[in-house]
Parts: sequence; structure tokens; C-alpha cells
Amino acid sequence: MSTTIKHFGKFKGEDVLECQLISKTGICIKILNYGALIRDWQIPMSDGNKRSVVLGFDNIENYIEYSPFFGAIVGRVANRIGMAKFELEGKKYLLDENEGLNHLHGGKTTFGKRLWKMKQLSTNSVQLNIFSSEEESGYPGNLNVKVIYKLMDNTLEIVNKLIKREFLEYY
Repeated sequence: MSTTIKHFGKFKGEDVLECQLISKTGICIKILNYGALIRDWQIPMSDGNKRSVVLGFDNIENYIEYSPFFGAIVGRVANRIGMAKFELEGKKYLLDENEGLNHLHGGKTTFGKRLWKMKQLSTNSVQLNIFSSEEESGYPGNLNVKVIYKLMDNTLEIVNKLIKREFLEYY
């Protein structure tokens, strides 16, 4: 098992990082801190070559300009919220509109188009974190999000954890 983190590009003046996880069986997975996305997933073939099994780009500019959330962690929600509004516990919330009158994949501040904090946990795992503040895109409550990618021999384990915080000072 091996893990390396390297520079992949720039987004809004900040470094975009790529973590490469390689298993003992030769599987190679590349994860970006932009959108916490899986950029590439290569599997060894019987002829000795490797084959990529996910859609992705070779540079950050194409993700920023053209990607419809390829391999990304989106949020606060995945899919559409019709008319960009919902009701929770008797309170109505208006969200930002980013697909006609709808709210798609977390709106204008979607997790899938932001930089996450990235850190290597072990020789086969990486953790990404992001914070979403109260009222961001219209949502209630502060939210800490943690995603862990762990590559075992032939398996990728993805662990998502969400922690709601009532007050920003606890973050």
C-alpha cells in the first residue's frame, strides 16, 4: 500500500491537491480535494495494462468549467429540491436557485465545487473535511462534513460523517 499527495492545480488562488492511493493488488485511485472527488480509478487487467473505470479530467480547469459533478461529494443534498424551498419542523426555508427555479446538489455553494481540507491518515487512507455555515445557500445549522477514503486490496471504503453544530464557535 502507498499514499502520495501532490499539487494538481489552482482554484481561486488556492492549491488543489491530488491524493493517490495504491493497493497491493495494483489498484490506483486518485482523489482531489476539489469536491472530494474521485478523479481516476485504475484497475489492473489480465494483459498487464491498467484500465480507468471512472469518468474524469486530467486538469483542474476542465473540472471547473465542464464537470457535471463527476465523482464528487455534493451537498448539502444530492439531487434537486423543487422550487428551491422546503419545510422542516414547521419552518420554511428558501434556498438559492442554481438550475432554473430549482436547487441542485447543494446550490451555489455545493460541496462538489469547493476545496476540502485533505490529510493522509495512513498508507491506505485519506480524510477530507469541509465546513458549511448556518444559512449558507439558505440551509439551517452549521455542519461539519468528513469523508474518509480507505483502499484495501480490492475494495474502496468510503465513510461519510456529518456533524451538525448549533453555534459556530464550537467548530
